Amino acid sequence: MSRFTKLAADERLVGNMVRHYWSVTTSVGHGEGILMPMDHVDLIVAPPGTFEYSMDDRIIVPEDVHVHGMRLRSVQVKVLKEAVVWGVSFHPWGFHLLFNVAMNRLSHGIHSLQQFTTDFNKEIAEIHGGGCQLDQQAAKKLDYLIHSFASASEAATQFIPILFSFAEQKPENIRDFCREVGISTRHLERLFLRCVGVSPKAFLQILRFEDSTREMICGNSETDLTEIGFASGFYDQSHFIRQV
Repeated sequence: MSRFTKLAADERLVGNMVRHYWSVTTSVGHGEGILMPMDHVDLIVAPPGTFEYSMDDRIIVPEDVHVHGMRLRSVQVKVLKEAVVWGVSFHPWGFHLLFNVAMNRLSHGIHSLQQFTTDFNKEIAEIHGGGCQLDQQAAKKLDYLIHSFASASEAATQFIPILFSFAEQKPENIRDFCREVGISTRHLERLFLRCVGVSPKAFLQILRFEDSTREMICGNSETDLTEIGFASGFYDQSHFIRQV
């Protein structure tokens, strides 16, 4: 893949839901790639027949507009043709705020957006137009579309600061965190499963894995793999490798 573009979402409209928009021009002939575990939810808009995913011994040929739920394991992806692909990277809880979907239905999977909303599916496909480049004008259209569909209730949004705080602190002790914010561990568990799709413990595991891979890519190349894994919360090298 090449020509990667990332554009910021309008924080005034969709800041609690969307991290950023991105676009990439695919190219064929490079074999299969790997999508690593991630701490966010991606909405992908691509011409039909662009991708083929391999996941848990299954081959998935997705709809043109599809969603990657939170995942703990890597997914193989094969590019089948050249195309301009758009993505909306949501905060872990952002897709839930937009469509009021129980996120544990999406976790560890790739789903057609039409399962959750046909109108939004149609409109974002029209903005994409089968392959136009993502620019500031298109990003503004995405801002407006997401804002017009937002269905977040006051009951849901009041817990967003807790989720933000958890993601920023990466607490070593979940019980201590719950005491600090004034909720029970069971309540936090339900909140994560509904709004994020995985348990608080699993979410921390994803964050630690991202820290480790970021250190491998951007950090000191002389750092030992075992040291990187241990510093990010993995108890040995094999534990770290098994998460890929």
